[in-house]
Amino acid sequence: MKSDYIKIFPIFNEESLLKGSWQREDKAEELKITSIFDTGLLEVDYYVGKRVIIEKAGWTNSSNVLRIFVFFTQEEKTGYGLILNYLPEKDLLVGVYIDGVTDTSFKVVFKRNK
Repeated sequence: MKSDYIKIFPIFNEESLLKGSWQREDKAEELKITSIFDTGLLEVDYYVGKRVIIEKAGWTNSSNVLRIFVFFTQEEKTGYGLILNYLPEKDLLVGVYIDGVTDTSFKVVFKRNK
């Protein structure tokens, strides 16, 4: 699953590109990516004022785009999710937030906490 970023910049790997703490730009929500596995799974925590229950989290590298997905339960309601693309030129995670209650989605941006 090695990306073209890795071929161009061999000192980087998916772990160094994705691992870390990410802050949502429009809300006090934090995504922490703690482990990246070659199997395509991720170990993450997501805080929305409190920690939510992660149902499934993973990553892919398709068409030279590094993507992550996180599906979670919030306040005992399922169906919430994040589907994010990594933008290396800006060091951002950009994508959609899926609201499990209203079944709607909207654009979100996460910046890396430094």
